[in-house]
Amino acid sequence: MLRGRAARTTKNREREETTMSAATARGLRGPAATAAAVAVAVTLAWPLAGQATVPNPEAVDGPLANRVWAGCKLNSTTVNNIRGRMNLGAGIDSSQTDVSFIVVYTFKNPNNGQKLTAGGETGPVVCIAPNVRIEKTREAEDIPTAEDQGASVLNVDLLDLSEALLIRYGYTLGIKNIKENRFCHTVANPATGTPGNPPPETNTDCFRVYPKP
Repeated sequence: MLRGRAARTTKNREREETTMSAATARGLRGPAATAAAVAVAVTLAWPLAGQATVPNPEAVDGPLANRVWAGCKLNSTTVNNIRGRMNLGAGIDSSQTDVSFIVVYTFKNPNNGQKLTAGGETGPVVCIAPNVRIEKTREAEDIPTAEDQGASVLNVDLLDLSEALLIRYGYTLGIKNIKENRFCHTVANPATGTPGNPPPETNTDCFRVYPKP
């Protein structure tokens, strides 16, 4: 099986590098980096080709303090509104824009989460489009598994690998307490990879995200 290993060299390191073994191995094992480090699996249309039955997904928990909540569902109107905003970008192919899921971060709350009526805050919130399913998984769970992908699926190709980092910080400016985020995301360069292995080269883009005055 392909084996994934995320090695952090320092506590404050702003990006991780994951190494994989050769494509001849049988699957993917070990910690898999995800965008926003959300330990959930997003599955598109079911059933998959050659799979007659839908797997039994592990249900997503309700909103909990200090945990990512992945139970937010977008409706088609919201998805179309997001597509419309993306289509304003110069060079974007407006006939091809699509939304599978989004992650919501909130400046003012700890963990960039949402306030709970019982006190405390969630972590970030994952919202999925109407044509998407989402279920719980674990960072070190094998890919594939008979339960998730089906017993007949013995191999997977690692298509690409990306990592996200979010740093929330605050400071005082005059009488204002200001909270900001630094958001970084890696994007693989497919031209430098081979089927079944992650591209060795990535681009890392970082942004300072902060409230308007």
